[in-house]
Formats: sequence, C-alpha cells, structure tokens
Amino acid sequence: MKNALVVNPYAADFKLYDEWMHPLGLYLLISSLTHASWNISFFNCLSRTAGAKDKRYGTGDFCHVELPKPPVYRNLQRKYKLYGRPADELRSFLGACPAPDVIFCGTGMTYWIDGLQATIDILREFFPRAPLVMGGNSAILVPDILRRRFPDAHIVSRPIFSGTDMQAAGIPFLSDPPHDTRPPSLAEGAALISNPAHGPVLLTQGCPYACTYCASSVLQPGFQARPIELVMQEIRAWYERGARDFAFYDDALLYQADRGLLPLLRSLLAEGIKARFHVPNGMHVRWVTPDIADRMFQAGFVTLRFGYESGSGEFSRDTCGKTGRAMVRDTVSVLLKSGFSASQIGIYIMGGLPGQTARQMRGEIEFIASLGVRPKPVFLSPVPRTRLFDSYLSSHPEIGTDALWHNDAFFVTRLPGWGDQAMEELKLLAKEKISITLDAADNPAPSA
Repeated sequence: MKNALVVNPYAADFKLYDEWMHPLGLYLLISSLTHASWNISFFNCLSRTAGAKDKRYGTGDFCHVELPKPPVYRNLQRKYKLYGRPADELRSFLGACPAPDVIFCGTGMTYWIDGLQATIDILREFFPRAPLVMGGNSAILVPDILRRRFPDAHIVSRPIFSGTDMQAAGIPFLSDPPHDTRPPSLAEGAALISNPAHGPVLLTQGCPYACTYCASSVLQPGFQARPIELVMQEIRAWYERGARDFAFYDDALLYQADRGLLPLLRSLLAEGIKARFHVPNGMHVRWVTPDIADRMFQAGFVTLRFGYESGSGEFSRDTCGKTGRAMVRDTVSVLLKSGFSASQIGIYIMGGLPGQTARQMRGEIEFIASLGVRPKPVFLSPVPRTRLFDSYLSSHPEIGTDALWHNDAFFVTRLPGWGDQAMEELKLLAKEKISITLDAADNPAPSA
C-alpha cells in the first residue's frame, strides 16, 4: 500500500476569515486515492474544529502570526499575516505520519504564495526528498511562477478531479496512478475530519457565463451537474460527523435548477435534515423564481449572496450583463415574500472594473442599501488567464510575474482615482448604510 501525504497549505494575506472554507479539490483527490487503496495522511493548515473561536453559523477567525511585509506592500497600512493552525501542530503531525511515497500539496489564491512557501519549508524539514506534486488554483493559473519558486515540485497545470484526470496529467511519480470509474466524492474528506465546524456542498461544477474577471471556465471547463444521490451521500457523511452548517461551493447554483437545485431541495426536505445552508458564492439574480425561493427557505437556507457587481451598462461587457437594478429589486421582493429576512440577503458590489470610479461604486452601495439588504463591497483581484487580467497587463506588467500583485487589498490601490483610503471609505459606507449584525432570533439554531 502506498502512502500519500495530502496538505492544504497556509495562507499569507492581510485578512482571512473562515467563512465555511474547505479544500474541495483535495477532498476529491483523497477520494480517488482512497478508491485506489492508498493510505492517506491529511493535514489542513486552514482547518477549524467546531467551537474553536466560533462566531456565527460555524464561521470564525483563523489563528495567525504576523509576517514581515513584502516590499511591494510597504505603503499599505495593514499587517501582513500567516493564517492557519500553529506550525507546531503541523510539525507534530508530520513527525508521526508514515513516510510518504508522494506529497500532494494544494494551492489556493495566487497571492497566498508566501503561505505556500511557509508550508513547503516545513514539509521539507521532514521529507526533503519525497516527490512533491502541486495542484489547484494557483498551479493552474500561474504554473510558471510556481515553477520558479518551487523548482523541485511537479506543477499540475490542469484541473484534476479523478484518478482518470491524474493519469491524463502524466504525473511522473505515479507509476500506477489511481483509476476508478466512480465519480470522486467529498465524503472521504469527512471521514478524515473530527468534529468539523461546517461542511461543504458541491452540486454543480463550472459556469455558463464568461465574465471578464472570472477564471471559472479555466478552473472547471464546461458546466455539469453532479449526481443528486452522490451529493446527498456527501451531506449525510458530514452531518454524521457533526456538521450543522453547510456551504454551497457552486459557481452557478441556480442554473438549470430543475435538474440540480430543486431535486436536491426536495431530497433534503424529504429526509428532514435539520441543518443551515449558506451560499457565500454570488448566485445569479436572473434565475431566482418564487418556487426556488420558497423551497430554499423551507430547506433551511439562511445566508444568501448574489453577484450584482454593477448595474451600469458601462460595465455590462465585464459582467456579461448578468443583472440590472430593476432585476435586483424584483428578486429581493421575491425573497422577502418567501420568508427570508433582509439581513440574510447580501449583494456583492465590485470595485476596480476598467474605468470605474469610487464615486460610481458609492452609488451602487447606496442603491443596494436602499433595498434594505446588505451591500457587500468587494475589490477586483486581477485573476490570471482572464480577459480582464490581459487588459490590465499592459499598464501593470508586474501582474504577469509577481503573484503578490494579484491581492485584492493591493491591486485596486494602483488604479487611478483609487487608493487604500478610498477602499476603506467605501467599506465603512456599506456598514453605515445597514447593520450587518444579525439578530439571533432571526435564525434559531436547528435541533440536532
């Protein structure tokens, strides 16, 4: 039996909050390795157990230590931190796990690269010669940057969701890569985690849109729904481990809902699973119907987030014309009639689109707040292999070679008319316009 060490690395950033974070790609990899009878040792540097600094619905703060600020960030008035479990915990785990035949290390945001470096440094203390495979978002989006930083690693620059994908990727260290016709599952990940703070749900993969700022079509080519029974099995597995809060990871949860979300909601209601469901990824406003809203409310959804970005026609090319002000207004009305409280509904507003001004973003925040729901300002991160990234590359060539330039807390400050102060003022405006404190009476805890 072969030994695999699977690690979700640390993150280095100015801010990081556990809003139902899970390394889904690594869970699917673990599933394929398990089906192939590998012995798995798994360490998630960004994990939290239930009750560990919990805030609301299983969310909470990560442990962190301050890092020296890289020169590129010297003018940002913020502390740069390494987020994740204490390094001593990782070292203790590595000291007790079997010597790996292969180390699989995931990668998250491209600009978290200093956290990835900290992880690899510790791994090499214990296993200096073990073959190292890196996959995930950064490996797909910036493989050349990772190759320069980690020359001894094999960078898998294509999506991998199954043993068949691993074979196609041609990973040199695997003389006999896993091969299984069964779809990989998130359930094996649950089996490796005791007392999880929350659980993940993945109903669909991919997105039918191609917004200029989004890499969904690169990370998951095409759109497909996963089998409903498989998704239900995964929910049961996490539920049995103690999870009572579940977050959907779909990029287009409401798309073709008659074949995906609605059948799942019927199954959840039929089984009587008492849990809270959250959708932190922005859903598409145009696909909300009264029937979908009613069933989501009945099934226990308590956190709804929608992608609005901007209602201005000036930016419709960037947002694929997903929505406008009238459509958002109508959708909010539908959700309120279904029983959702305004405080449960959040609308993402994007800053940093080409030619956009802080004043324009301020107007969008004021509009969303006028609906009584929560404006959620977010700032553009130039994501490699997207059209928006390419458009910014000529004026900011640094984004092509330095992953730290991709940080959403930094890049917008380099745009004309923007700056750290403008960003802080917009975030403060959103907080002033509507309270973000939820009344516990709005959403009583489900019975176990």
